[in-house]
Amino acid sequence: MGICIVRKGRKRSSRRARFRYYVALILIPLAVLVFIAANIVSDYFSRAYMLSMLSSRPDCSSLPRRALIADSLYSDYPNNAMIERISAILRSAGYVVDVRRGSEVSPDLYSMLNEYSVAILRIHGGKADIVVDGRDIKINGLFTGLEWRDEYIGFKENGTGTRAFPYNSTRAYLAVLPSFFEKRISGLFCKGSVVIVASCYSLYTRDIADTLATKGLSYYIGYEGLVSVGYIDRSLEKLIEYVFKNNMDWVNASKKVLEDLGPDPTMGEYIQVIHYREQ
Repeated sequence: MGICIVRKGRKRSSRRARFRYYVALILIPLAVLVFIAANIVSDYFSRAYMLSMLSSRPDCSSLPRRALIADSLYSDYPNNAMIERISAILRSAGYVVDVRRGSEVSPDLYSMLNEYSVAILRIHGGKADIVVDGRDIKINGLFTGLEWRDEYIGFKENGTGTRAFPYNSTRAYLAVLPSFFEKRISGLFCKGSVVIVASCYSLYTRDIADTLATKGLSYYIGYEGLVSVGYIDRSLEKLIEYVFKNNMDWVNASKKVLEDLGPDPTMGEYIQVIHYREQ
């Protein structure tokens, strides 16, 4: 009797195990499908919300006119006369102009770029080419006016900044990376806004430009490679003149600058524009 009872228990136990196995075969794929579907739905609504926010942001022309000139090159390559000339042009066009020089060009200032309809960054720019898992990765960053200190190591640890050296210099600065703008800019740019990055390598990749575009930026203007400071300054002044004196749009004004000046005679670079059209 005892032997028979044990055998029957084993059969029932075996049937229960098979039942649990088949249930698991059904439930595990189902759970995976539910997880994937939930993420797709979440991404859809997140994207829809962002598109709604971008489409509802105000036009720059309906807001007080504010312009920023961030001149961290002031420490190494000052050009006060040019800064005063473009400031005067902007003021004549009705802008309140904030000028920040040297160490005043900080991460906090960069985190407020969306508060300006016109932001001009006359700064150092840098780039790097690295290999990760056999893939070539290009990186570019924008220098602040802050000389590197060990207290800035947190930027490296969270991937928002790095220690960087300007071209042909041994002085290190804090530079911010694309993820900085994603994490630190909390608001949106107004429609028609422009960021002019008057520096080398500001368009070495589109990562910074595209990140700012997710915050509503309409125009990003910069240089793909190495460019001389003299050419940057001449291009910048002409660009501002064509837009605010001759009423040209940013794209055509940039083409006119290239037509007038040609590429940088030293480096062969020229000003380029990315226009992010409204969706």
